[in-house]
Amino acid sequence: MKNKKNFVIPRIIIMTAAVITMVGILAISTNPESGLVTTVDAASSATTIATPTASVVSVGYESLKVSWTVVSNASRYDVYRATSATGTFSKAATVTGTSLTDTGRVTGKYYYFKVRAVVLDGSDAYSGKFSDVKSGRAIPATTKVTLTKSSATSIKVVWTGVAGATKYQIYRATSLSGTYSLAYTATSTARSWVNTGRTPGKTYYYKVRAYHLEGTTKVTGRFSTVKYLKV
Repeated sequence: MKNKKNFVIPRIIIMTAAVITMVGILAISTNPESGLVTTVDAASSATTIATPTASVVSVGYESLKVSWTVVSNASRYDVYRATSATGTFSKAATVTGTSLTDTGRVTGKYYYFKVRAVVLDGSDAYSGKFSDVKSGRAIPATTKVTLTKSSATSIKVVWTGVAGATKYQIYRATSLSGTYSLAYTATSTARSWVNTGRTPGKTYYYKVRAYHLEGTTKVTGRFSTVKYLKV
């Protein structure tokens, strides 16, 4: 009777469409008489690199924050940026966390981002698919407002400073859901304004926003939370 011949296929790595397949050592027995090949023992596993979900928000007049969901087993993330959705994307950063604050952006200009996870296996790096492209533009931050009664016919509007603000716009209405009109425009260094000539016993509503002048373009931030006060 002829002896069976045994041989071992070493560990191999197969990479297809962001899927890493790890094939363990396979012990295979070959019978020379029948020509049959039988697997005696096998160990294999497959790991898919998930695609992160990204988002972009403004965190200042020249900064954008890119965030994304965690990908299991990811060693790091590549963040790519472009100035148009169909433009050329260049690597902006490689990070190990799940967010990136991208500074030095042009105020009011849209930027486009996509993120992918990277898994390291020894000296080898495997990249997953890119997230959907997300866009955002840097705008002035939102100020915070407080109101105080200055006199029987005046209200003092106070706001916090915003980095990069060229001026502040104070809007006023006589009801919460009414029409807000520009009541005053303050300089970049001003932090308060006294609104005189108000009617005693009447309630007034205020909201404030900063704007940054980028060349000749006025880029406004979001309005503050509406505040109101009865004179």
